[in-house]
Formats: sequence, C-alpha cells, structure tokens
Amino acid sequence: MKKNILLSILVSWMVAASLPAQEIGYQGKVGIKAQEAIHKGDSVYLRMEVKTQGLSMESDRSLTLTPVVRKGDNNKMFTSVLINGKQRQKLYQRSRKLGQIAPSGYLVVPDKGDKWNLGSVTYHSAIPYEEWMKDASIELQEELCGCGGHSQQISVERLVDQIASEKIVTEYQVRPQVAFVHPQSETVKKRSTSYDAYLYFQVGTSAIQPSYQQNAVALDKVERFIGDLRADGNLTLASVSVKGSASLDGNEQGNRQLSDRRASALLHYLIDKGNLPADKASILPGGEDWERFEQLIDKTPELLNYRAQLHEVSSLPVSADQKEARIKALEGGKVYQTLGQYVFPQMRRVVCRVDYQVRSFGIEESKQVYATHPQQLSLEELFALVNSYGEGQPQFGEIFETAVRLYPDDKTANLNAAASYLQQGNAERAKNYLPKADPTTAEYLNDLGVYHLLKGEYEEAATWFGQAIAKGSTQAVHNKAELQKKLESLGNFHKK
Repeated sequence: MKKNILLSILVSWMVAASLPAQEIGYQGKVGIKAQEAIHKGDSVYLRMEVKTQGLSMESDRSLTLTPVVRKGDNNKMFTSVLINGKQRQKLYQRSRKLGQIAPSGYLVVPDKGDKWNLGSVTYHSAIPYEEWMKDASIELQEELCGCGGHSQQISVERLVDQIASEKIVTEYQVRPQVAFVHPQSETVKKRSTSYDAYLYFQVGTSAIQPSYQQNAVALDKVERFIGDLRADGNLTLASVSVKGSASLDGNEQGNRQLSDRRASALLHYLIDKGNLPADKASILPGGEDWERFEQLIDKTPELLNYRAQLHEVSSLPVSADQKEARIKALEGGKVYQTLGQYVFPQMRRVVCRVDYQVRSFGIEESKQVYATHPQQLSLEELFALVNSYGEGQPQFGEIFETAVRLYPDDKTANLNAAASYLQQGNAERAKNYLPKADPTTAEYLNDLGVYHLLKGEYEEAATWFGQAIAKGSTQAVHNKAELQKKLESLGNFHKK
C-alpha cells in the first residue's frame, strides 16, 4: 500500500502561511518547498525539500540558494545549497582537495552524466536565535553565477512568511535508522595496475628501436609509469609482468612467438635502463588479441558497414588462421586492407602489469592520501575516514560514493553507499546500490525496509523490518516503531 501524502504544517495563531502557491527555483526546475521553520529553544530550525528532477544546468555554471531570515534591517543567513554544473563540480572538488576552499554549505552533487536525476533531497539547517527574529520572514536568495562568460543573475523570493514558535504536524515524519557494515580488514593491501605501451617494430622483427616512429615517446611514458610507482614511499613493488599482443596478419603460431619476443625485448630494455629489478620481472604468454580486435572494430567508423560480419567471423569455433582467411575474403580484400590501416596498428601493443603492496594508514594520513591517491586506501580505511567526519558532513556521503567507485563489485561498499543515500532521504540513488549488496545480512534487510518506508510502501517496509529483526537488527526495531507511528498518524493502523 503506497501513501503519497504531502506534509501539512498547522501552526498556532502566531504563524501565517508558509509558502507561495507555486514552488520557487531556477527556471522552474528546482523545486523548493519549506516543510518546517520554527523557533525552538535557542535556535531557529529550517527544513525544506529541494527537488532537482529534470534540472538542466549549464556545465560551466553553478546555482547558490541561500535561505535568509529577514526583518527590517536585520538579516541572518542559513547554510547555502550549492548546485554545480558538470564542469563546475569538477573544479569545486579539485579546489577542495587542494585546500583552496574549505568544505562548507550543503552540496547537491549531480549525476556523472549530463542529466540530473536526484529526485529530492531533504535540507536541514539551524542558526542561533536572536530577539529580532520573532515574527521574521525567511527569503530565498538565488544566485546564478556569471562564470563561463554568462551574465550573473540574482533574485530573491519569499520562502516563509513568518517563523513559527510552535507547530502541529498532521502527518508524522519518520526518522529511520540505516545500518552500515564495517568492512573486513585487509591483512596485506595488494594492488595492481596496468599500462599499454604501443611500440613500433620493423616488419618481422622484435628489436626495440627507440628512434623508430613514436617509440621514444612510448618508452619514456612506460619508464615514468614504473618509475613513479617505485618512487612512491607508500608502495612496495611485488612484480612486473609484460605481455605482448599481436595483430591478425600472419599465422597464429608465428604471431604468438613474435609477440613474446617483443615483450621480452621491452622487459630487458627496462631492466638494462635500471627501471626494473630483474628478479621481479616476468613474461606472460601473448599472441593475437581477438578480444581487443572486437573492441576496436566497434570504435572504427570506417568499418561501420562490416561490423556484424566481422563479429560473426570472430565468434566462429575455428582456428585463428581460418578466421583470418575468411576476413581476407570479405569484399575482395577491401575489409582486410581497412583493418590493416586502422585496427591492426592498435593491436600491436605490450601490456605492463605492476603488482604492488600498499602500507596501512592512520586517519590523518588517510585524509592526505584520499586527496591524491584514494585507490591506495582499503575499504576499512575509507570507512574509518568517513566516521572521522561524522554524519551531516559533506564528506560523509562523498567518501562512500568514492568507495563504491573504487570497489564497484564489493557487497559491503554497495550496502554502505545505499545506506548513505537513504540517510539523506534519497531512495532513488540508493536503489542503484542495494541490488549489489549481500541480501542475506540484517543490515541489508533493514536498509531495504527503509527504502520502502521512504517510498511510502509501508506493507513492504514492514515485511523487511520483520526479517531484519529476526536477524538481530536493532535499527529495524526502531524503524518498525517509526512505521507504526506513521501509520497511526495516517489513520490506517489497526491493532491486532
């Protein structure tokens, strides 16, 4: 059973209506709806919903939304909401990591693509109460930056007519608890990375000639690749393996031998140059790279009309030489000639794989490493780093997102990323990660229940909370009580 009931706030005789008739926001695409503006104790609390579904923000611009308490000549700002376009977001993150700007404000982060799909985000902020704020209004100041050669746009709209001193909420607002999973420790942090070196060889030869074609540039890059890894004091080199790959021209056995000789040539070149210890070097068997062949034909416009035929031949259960013969026969050799011009040169490569170990980091070191080489942090170190900032900080959700990007198939990373978004009230983003988490854990069952609770799917939520409680989830016990309060407020709860 799904309930879609808007929050209705009734205030005492001291309070007037909260909002204009329509939602305010950038080009009608950002919906801002105040849900609570109240003086309680020594603070004024503001809660509102920021809806960005369908927003089309220029990549090089940013929009800042700042709620301002105003009365006469007095004013006081709440925390701002910052919405960046794609390029502005990259600049913001880079500046913050470099320490050029301090983390501040409530940042709404866009999707990685060109479209925004966040749905809605719940905004919470509080400021100290001052006597002049009694019966004050709250305005929303909107500033669209003048960056990228655009004109700056500033506007002010009324958000709340009068701050409340007490309120009566007709519909109970649930406060669910999500569950995170502490990642397992890595006894040894093993990592690997690869580099593709495209080297040019004289026909039928395996000798490396640095002055031939673009070899000098390629060799310099692979030397720096390995040299940078060896120079990193956080890493310990374990091994370097080199694998040669050949194109399809020539027979299969000859190509395998040729690719291995070329891999050996690069390996000994690096050893002789002093970039690579001989006892850590090895050669992996190479040959014709049919997997890369299929990738390249899909990326080559000149082969658009022949892709289906080439894929069909590539998948045949025959020898590589027989496949090559069939390809040569296509269009009287025209297709093979095109492959020789655009595809085969990109198949002649040498892949260097470097295996290494990363030392462990404490919290303060982790902060520095996260800003420069986050891939060196284990899931456990990322988890500890998150908890050092605490809930409500911009880094809290960002680091969980980074963790799942670095470990996309890890069940714990996916569960924690989902929990982070659920904690923000963003069920739509959470559903991208829940299916990749471990469905047998109490944490997963609880968080799936929270997902359905936020979606207003209360029967489903009750089912998952029940299963989580059976597995010992304390968060699910709390959430089941929250669900009951919600149903009672809706008048749909019947005791059995």
